[in-house]
Amino acid sequence: MTAYEYVVSVVIPVFNEEGALPELYQRVRAQFTLLALRAELIFIDDGSTDEIPRFLEALQRVDLVSGWKATRHDPLGKTLPSKIFNATVRRATGVKLHDMNCGFKGYRREVLQEVTLYGELHRFIPALAAARGFTIEELIVRHHPRTTGVSKYGWERIPRGFFDLLTVVYITKYRMRPLHFLGGVGLLSFFFGVIGGLLLSTWSWCTHSYPYLLLDMLDIALLCIGPVLVGVGLTAEGQLAATFQQTPPPPVVEYVNLPAIHEVTHAG
Repeated sequence: MTAYEYVVSVVIPVFNEEGALPELYQRVRAQFTLLALRAELIFIDDGSTDEIPRFLEALQRVDLVSGWKATRHDPLGKTLPSKIFNATVRRATGVKLHDMNCGFKGYRREVLQEVTLYGELHRFIPALAAARGFTIEELIVRHHPRTTGVSKYGWERIPRGFFDLLTVVYITKYRMRPLHFLGGVGLLSFFFGVIGGLLLSTWSWCTHSYPYLLLDMLDIALLCIGPVLVGVGLTAEGQLAATFQQTPPPPVVEYVNLPAIHEVTHAG
């Protein structure tokens, strides 16, 4: 092992948390000194600590360890959006973590090499890893009350998180079958449009009055959006099929000649 090789890399987010860094650094350093492990500490963005020994132990049996701040010392304006977010993610992805976005996480190198991130998808690394077949374990971690800085999490992050969640669901479940996703949403939209039209017609017939224009426009929109989404889904399926047809076969490593059989071994 050279002086530039490390057994463990610790990534510590620290955005506007200068007051907490000296103590954090000393604690983390002391942990690795006790464990007699060579480690590197990388400080970036938002501010978290770890319970390192338990995470390292868990990483001997699973690929990803995610923390769960079971007891939190945060105001309702932070905890309530978090609960809504995590409940929605659990339902949509099937990954049963209490705190998907907890900053306390440990990864085996293979996970980060396999999972491709862009935008703000870092919040969904466990869901992306699970979709690739990696194993996950959740550990309860102690949450320390904030002593410096201010929270960067609030209700304004919910819309962004919702769109990112749609992206995760699409690329993990429907990327290879876009019509199932777009067509399903389209059929649902058309169904509600038909039901809405029947209700508006019934209301008009019973009350001898024309329904509100806004409701009528909404119903028409639902009826139009349905077929459009189905068409987009079919187009996406056609493009996907064309892509597969144009994809070259993997390179041949060697030909193995057997009696009356030519067996081809492909790379990868």
